[in-house]
Amino acid sequence: MAGEYDINVTLGGKHIQGSPFRTNIRAGPSAAHCTLKFPEDKPILVGRPEQFVIEARAADGSPLKEGGDVFRVTLDSGGADKATSTQKDNGDGTYTETFVCPVHGTYTVEVTIGDEHIKGSPFTFVAKKGLLSSDKSSAEGKFNPFFFT
Repeated sequence: MAGEYDINVTLGGKHIQGSPFRTNIRAGPSAAHCTLKFPEDKPILVGRPEQFVIEARAADGSPLKEGGDVFRVTLDSGGADKATSTQKDNGDGTYTETFVCPVHGTYTVEVTIGDEHIKGSPFTFVAKKGLLSSDKSSAEGKFNPFFFT
């Protein structure tokens, strides 16, 4: 249970120097109450860095106010091409996951803490073909100021 506690350390029935020690135990996250928020107003595009936010919550559903938890995230398209991701602990009970999808299609996202899935996990989303990119595009032909041949 979260709260402040005294730890009594004795030897031969007498407190050692500094005992009792005061410590603060914080509430840890409850996988069943942690949530994930995807941006709802924009499509997820192939090749573009995208983000979602994990919100750590206690067993009573209240948001945690500090970081330090370890969430495991996997993104899978079902094929050989895997999405890459990095996680940033925002220090306030939220964690920003930045990821890039290499191919278009349906992805499955699993988010766990310990060995337990968070609320709603696994999730799915569709990555759509993105905009043209100059570093991944090319053109061939003879140049004519009026048209390409």
